[in-house]
Amino acid sequence: MENHNYENEGQFQRKMTSRHLFMLSLGGVIGTGLFLSSGYTIAQAGPLGAILSYLVGAIVVYLVMLSLGELAVAMPERDPFTPMPLNLSVREPDLR
Repeated sequence: MENHNYENEGQFQRKMTSRHLFMLSLGGVIGTGLFLSSGYTIAQAGPLGAILSYLVGAIVVYLVMLSLGELAVAMPERDPFTPMPLNLSVREPDLR
């Protein structure tokens, strides 16, 4: 732990990097898109249809995240998301 500089620990720094600006703009675009598309969805499907469609979408996203978690546990690697499709496409199927 000798290599760490702890003199500024616990103090906030007033700076924004390009990563922070990118995340702020991405969040703004996603939020605006969701707001506008929600209005269109409610106009087309009605309130109950919009709630049901968002619920189905949330379930699909949840199942995809569960699948990614299972794959990350089954094939632990340092960077699991880039080699994972290659590993799945190159492997021979286990037909036992």
